Amino acid sequence: MGPFSLAKNIEFQFDILKKEKSLKLLQILKEAGFEITTATIERWIVGARQHKTLGNIVSFLERKCGVPPYGYVSLSIDEIMSSEAILDGDWGALEICFKRLQQEARERIA
Repeated sequence: MGPFSLAKNIEFQFDILKKEKSLKLLQILKEAGFEITTATIERWIVGARQHKTLGNIVSFLERKCGVPPYGYVSLSIDEIMSSEAILDGDWGALEICFKRLQQEARERIA
């Protein structure tokens, strides 16, 4: 078995979960030794990409309005916990893969 002993895939709907509960859950995962290995951001309007004209309009508006990225992103638990935009749900849903190192691997790193 590799250095990871447990993985959890969680879709965070920050606008539904709300800031306080999101912070509490992220803190629990952090204290339990979990780290983020992969995160993706889902946008509400991704379906518009199937229609070329509508997709072009959406892309233009996203650039002009400074819409957050979507797709794969590199984030840590601490970065999420310190981002008001993410915690307020402005970035949409995040699908996050958390992995926890085996105890002996955590001790070697510390």
